[in-house]
Amino acid sequence: MIYLYCLTDPGCEPPAELRGIAGERVRSVGSTGRVAAWVSDLPEDPGPATAELVRVHDRVVRAALALETPLPARFGQSFAGDAALTRALEPRVEAMERSLERVRGAVEMTVRILLPGLPAAEAAEGREEIVPAAGAGRAYMARLRERRQASAELRREAEFLQARVARAVDELAREGVSSPVMPGAHSFSLSHLVAREAVSEYRLAVDSLVKGDPALRLLVSGPWAPYSFARIASE
Repeated sequence: MIYLYCLTDPGCEPPAELRGIAGERVRSVGSTGRVAAWVSDLPEDPGPATAELVRVHDRVVRAALALETPLPARFGQSFAGDAALTRALEPRVEAMERSLERVRGAVEMTVRILLPGLPAAEAAEGREEIVPAAGAGRAYMARLRERRQASAELRREAEFLQARVARAVDELAREGVSSPVMPGAHSFSLSHLVAREAVSEYRLAVDSLVKGDPALRLLVSGPWAPYSFARIASE
């Protein structure tokens, strides 16, 4: 078996000393000479995901990012062998080429937005409700209204903050995606596909936003491999 880490342009070879899961050497497998894949042999099933296995996967992807921008594979993808991987990739080669072109020369930058404290009732939203006893219906409905109002306020606040960050980095981001704002959440994140040479400018843009409004609580991280943008472009 072989384990898949990422897709790259042909000719992007892993460093000779790079090791993947189970300490196996990482190597490149070509697909019709147009798209390549970084893989390593799997002596046995590595089992369920652990923090260490995820770190190894990411370390290999980071090694590719040091050479060019790869398309990271989802953790845990394995194939019977090189031929099986090639067969799986061949029907989608053109789509993968377009996806590699889309992320070429870019990295992923992430802004975590910390939200104001929420009412305690909000944290309980989504839990199974107990049918109120007779005479308690009015209080029960009041609690439901409070939770709905808190949830709506959370969404409005998140959308407002998301728009502010998006405007600040609009000219620097090729694409952007946001994480869902879950009930009871106190933060959510925005990820942007940013040209490598624009990373410093991106950080400055977010810093300027915070300096203009110290009440904003934003945490910038990156550059990362473009995990949030690794989808294969449709035909």
